Amino acid sequence: TRALEITPNHAYIVAHAGNVHNYMGDGETALVFQRRAEALDPYLPEYCREVGVIAHYVLGDWEACFNAATAFPRITRRAAAYRAAAALHLEDSVRLERAIQRLATVDPGFDADGFLSVERFLENSRNEKLQDEIYRVRTLMHDSPLRAVI
Repeated sequence: TRALEITPNHAYIVAHAGNVHNYMGDGETALVFQRRAEALDPYLPEYCREVGVIAHYVLGDWEACFNAATAFPRITRRAAAYRAAAALHLEDSVRLERAIQRLATVDPGFDADGFLSVERFLENSRNEKLQDEIYRVRTLMHDSPLRAVI
């Protein structure tokens, strides 16, 4: 909050404040910060826009999470992993396969444990859910042939 007090109109700081709310499980507030950051800087880099992807994940809005990550001009590994985790819930095998292949394209050696070591939430149940989903994604990723997907 101190950073926001000092520079309330710095888009990167505003976006990253949303990360704190995602960590605490408050996806709605995280989305408020994300939208505010995008209004301050419409060219916000993807690593700041990931806040919105994760906020939709936190809210359990799988469709919005998937779509928010899909909208990135150049998807990040983090957004691709959350997109694949969200796709597990969409009951659409084509989008699930596409999301997993995209993650494999972005990071062919995707390290699920390394990813999970930095992706943390305050609620342990949310961490366990993400761990289960990322391990399922990793298993599917290794079970399917690698093809470049955009």
